[in-house]
Amino acid sequence: MGTVISDFQTSNAPQFKGKSMSKRRQMAIAAKLNTEGAETGVDMSPNEVLLQKRASMIRQQIEKVRRQSLQKIKPNTVNQQQKQK
Repeated sequence: MGTVISDFQTSNAPQFKGKSMSKRRQMAIAAKLNTEGAETGVDMSPNEVLLQKRASMIRQQIEKVRRQSLQKIKPNTVNQQQKQK
């Protein structure tokens, strides 16, 4: 999945012009899920696609919150280490 996302984010293809990195990520995930469904011979209904997109957006939000909390922790950890020296 990561390879597909990075390919979409670094692509210069015209369909990506003006798209944000998060939008490109969503497009990559949707394309990958669609391809996987085609490979297994299982077509997803429009509702299933919608649910997959929602799940992807929720995962992105969770990842964002985790990164933000880690960024808050890192500076505090560095300050504490400097104080101990």
